[in-house]
Amino acid sequence: MTDRATRDRLSLLRAAQALASEKDVERLLGRIMDEVTRVVDADRSTLFLLDADRHELWSKIAQRSEVAEIRIPLGRGIAGHVAKTGTAIAIADVYEDPRFTPETDRATGYQTKSVACAPMLTPDGRTLGVIEVMNKRDGAFDGDDVKLLAAFAAFSAVAIENARLFDEDSRKAAQIAALNKQLRELLDKQTKKLAVVEHELESSKRELGERSQARNIVGRSPAVMDLLKLIDRVAATDAPVLIQGESGTGKELVARALHFGSRRAAATFQSENCSAVADTLLEAELFGHKKGAFTGADRDRPGLFEVASGGTLFLDEIGDMSLDMQKKMLRALQEGEIRPVGARDNKKVDVRVVAATHRDLDLMIKEGTFREDLFYRLNVVRLRIPSLRERREDIPLLVDFFLDQTARESGRPRSRISDRAMKVLVRHSWPGNVRELQNEIRRAAIMADGLIDEEHLSPQVQGAAGPDGLPSGGTLKGAKLALERRMIEAALKRSDGNVAAAARELGVHRPQLSVLIGKHGLAKKAEA
Repeated sequence: MTDRATRDRLSLLRAAQALASEKDVERLLGRIMDEVTRVVDADRSTLFLLDADRHELWSKIAQRSEVAEIRIPLGRGIAGHVAKTGTAIAIADVYEDPRFTPETDRATGYQTKSVACAPMLTPDGRTLGVIEVMNKRDGAFDGDDVKLLAAFAAFSAVAIENARLFDEDSRKAAQIAALNKQLRELLDKQTKKLAVVEHELESSKRELGERSQARNIVGRSPAVMDLLKLIDRVAATDAPVLIQGESGTGKELVARALHFGSRRAAATFQSENCSAVADTLLEAELFGHKKGAFTGADRDRPGLFEVASGGTLFLDEIGDMSLDMQKKMLRALQEGEIRPVGARDNKKVDVRVVAATHRDLDLMIKEGTFREDLFYRLNVVRLRIPSLRERREDIPLLVDFFLDQTARESGRPRSRISDRAMKVLVRHSWPGNVRELQNEIRRAAIMADGLIDEEHLSPQVQGAAGPDGLPSGGTLKGAKLALERRMIEAALKRSDGNVAAAARELGVHRPQLSVLIGKHGLAKKAEA
């Protein structure tokens, strides 16, 4: 092998390695022209690509800044001839060759003398274009230059195809990535919209449930009908309402009915049991607190007055509120302002307050345990809820209602109730009122197998009373003890286990009641 052949092969190998590493099509075309100029020792080079749709060759000539682009019809000029025939050629003097077109020289001012041109053919025989080199630096292009240029053009075609495929894959990957991004963004938007819709739906369902529950004051007795008429009349106003009734009569149900029947129905309904929260925390619960106001206050927190602004705030067992808290409550009601714990400034609030208690507030005022001015502020309209024993004719309706409710909650078939069991339920005194009846029906429905009979009722309901309403069976002493136990138990229920309050209700001293509680084994139901 001659020195030139070895040199040509090494030069060609370096060029192939350089082209194989380039994946960007535009940069590759420029690299091909630079490399082919070096490999064949030419002065300039031009790379033409085939535009099959227009039957043209076109080129962006990187090495000819004078012309931005050249287009040649397929078959015209030396480059067009090579593209059409697929044969590489070398021309020592282009001006002696009839295929040469001098327009480019005239446009660029460059003087072409000799040319070598080779087609860029893919392995499956397709023509991608041609490579043309001009003016060999030392002499004219010969047959070895043509072979070298043809080999260079062949692997240039492969390099261009690979770069195009890589570019197409990259574009597809970019398109897929862009589509995935759009899909994720769309999915995020739809997820957020779905969350909003679900929240609105849940709020609507909850509000609908509350509205429905608010009208679930079941009963047709005169006492209930009078109460419903008064609720409808009072609900349309913003007047404060004081609800009085024993524990379990449905005071919060009445408060909800007042809220959802008012112009505030679209706003929130909030409730708080004043006896269930320690007095030291009740102020923060109602009026809110600032960060650092007390141990554990790690952030600002709005109180129920602020949360319920525009709506209704139901305060159950208002009679259990301390005198100091009563004073702060009075100021909030009089001024329409609250001051969160730890704050210096007041906040305006617009809240309708509905209060409730089972206590005798008139007696508490006389005893000095409830502020008279707060009483008059709350007692603009007073609603008294009758106890269940005052409206026994409603018990069958309530039983049917609770049987339906229990069936829906449990997903089991609705239970039926025997006449004997209904008679027992009607004659029971129900110290826990409607709540006690509801729990009794739930329990009986679990214990029975479709039909609730007398034996499925709790022992305290079964042995409660005879047909005349008096304790049934046993001696007079036993009946007295049974009645005593039931009265104490009922008083403790109504006072939520507060012994002092139960003693006042029963008209005995607290120490005496404590002895009786121990005697009847009721200590666990009482508070110290």
